[in-house]
Amino acid sequence: MKKLIAIIGAAFTLLSCDKDAVVEPQQSLVLTSVTADSKAAKATNQELQTLIRQLNEWIFTRDIAVAPFFDINGSLQYLDQPNESGVFMLAPGDSPLPVNRTVTISLSQYQYVFIPLVGITFIYSPCDPNSGRQGNQTLESLFISSIKEPLNGPAELTLKLDGVSILPKKQKDLRANSGAWSFAVHPSWTIPCDEATTTYSDGYWAKVPLTIGTHTLLVGGGIEGAKLDIEQKGKSSFSSMVSYTLFVKE
Repeated sequence: MKKLIAIIGAAFTLLSCDKDAVVEPQQSLVLTSVTADSKAAKATNQELQTLIRQLNEWIFTRDIAVAPFFDINGSLQYLDQPNESGVFMLAPGDSPLPVNRTVTISLSQYQYVFIPLVGITFIYSPCDPNSGRQGNQTLESLFISSIKEPLNGPAELTLKLDGVSILPKKQKDLRANSGAWSFAVHPSWTIPCDEATTTYSDGYWAKVPLTIGTHTLLVGGGIEGAKLDIEQKGKSSFSSMVSYTLFVKE
């Protein structure tokens, strides 16, 4: 029973709420600059929530066999991109060992890349009778209680563009959640179900502007003490690191 998948670097816990049950993000996303000393701009909560949801749907609506965080060279980053222009999605890794990926992006089509540094996504299948909830506990409450503490204190965050760290002074500026929403998850991920699942994602995210040329983007993070399975007795730690070579053309 594929109720739980813990993916290193961005832990995706397969566990869907009503579509209307949305929790607004608590923080704004920082749009990191291409230079370390440039001022950061902030996205709106609505834009951030949309991007987080797009990234999760980009991953979980297709077969696990072509999941982009299992990508060994960058070829899976092009499949089923959710936007025709503006923002290109990049996936996290699945191992603390560095993964090297190469992606070519047209600046005339995409001006930013969006990627999680580290995070957790819960996906609850309504066809699974065991949600792990106690009494009248909501799915949101269950999700948040499992990840609040470890996400409040990540072991490490890495965000380097061309060898220079572009992390904001306050790492919490990268922290945000998706709210809860429902969509149809590919059956390879979880219990086959005709009903939409409820998903909730929380973590640290970066939307990085692009410029023409060849760039390296080093992205990673770690979480300690997360309860990634509603049935597990202990807690888990995980981390990942991805080095992207970005060929940005006109």
